[in-house]
Amino acid sequence: MPGKKLNVTCPNCKATYQVSFVNPLVELVNGRLKWTALSKNEKRNLIILFITLLLCIWVVMSSFNQATPAEHQPINRELVYVN
Repeated sequence: MPGKKLNVTCPNCKATYQVSFVNPLVELVNGRLKWTALSKNEKRNLIILFITLLLCIWVVMSSFNQATPAEHQPINRELVYVN
């Protein structure tokens, strides 16, 4: 469920913080998170995800554009005897 929040209390200073866990991809699409706000690791993971998706789409699309098979050549059915 989006928007889950957790109240965390620091054991040293007893300050309470509200921590929320979000999906960076969903937040980017919704405009609630900017690319510059992402960590280096999150950026790398999203780039790898996009490259993988593009490669998968390319493989599927290229499978539709396969070359036509070569012309059918008749099979030589003559019997050949070797002495």
